[in-house]
Amino acid sequence: MKEKDKRYSILQNFSYCVKATMQNYPRLMILCLLVIIINAIIPIVSTFLPKVVIDEITNRKTLPHLLLITGVFTATLAFGTGIQKFLDRLINMQLWGKMVQVKQLL
Repeated sequence: MKEKDKRYSILQNFSYCVKATMQNYPRLMILCLLVIIINAIIPIVSTFLPKVVIDEITNRKTLPHLLLITGVFTATLAFGTGIQKFLDRLINMQLWGKMVQVKQLL
């Protein structure tokens, strides 16, 4: 069988891409992992915010306590979203920079 005709599974292709990225651009891989973690955390915090607010209201907590809890959750969401946007732009700038370097070599 010719090398061109060889078929690879999705897992083989994925593992090749991860290994190649780790060898050539380890910083890019770390940034991508951070984006994945942040993208997983934001929906969890968004889901728990209404539940915590309702629990605090039903437990008759004071207004300052309720505002503190809401503020902490909202600040966490704002910070996470800001970091997510920053990392997305940083990754895109790195990718564009690498693409420009490759095009200059051609």
